[in-house]
Amino acid sequence: MKKIWEYTDDDMGVGILFELYQINSDFLVIASGGHRPHIGAVSLNEQTMAAPGHKENIITSMMAGEIQGILQSTLDEKTMNPNICVISGIHVDNITKAQIDAVVKMCKAAAKKIADIAAKK
Repeated sequence: MKKIWEYTDDDMGVGILFELYQINSDFLVIASGGHRPHIGAVSLNEQTMAAPGHKENIITSMMAGEIQGILQSTLDEKTMNPNICVISGIHVDNITKAQIDAVVKMCKAAAKKIADIAAKK
């Protein structure tokens, strides 16, 4: 497993660390942050699981789908589609709607950057 990219973003007082690892031809993405980073949800390709009471499955599902969609459009038919695993845990005490929107926006932007990087590997 090799870390190939790391990026930190911050908006509306919420910081998120995005990490991208390559495992052979597959990719692992970790999006963690807020006041208490943790593991809240995981998506592997189209399958998603969330810990009880957690809503990060919205983020992991969106990011995995976005990354996979971009990769599928850039890979030729002879290239195997890699597995994409996204793990996320972002906790903000008393989060506001504006902060939720900012988190989603940051994750969407990071997913596009991650897909572009993964497509070149």
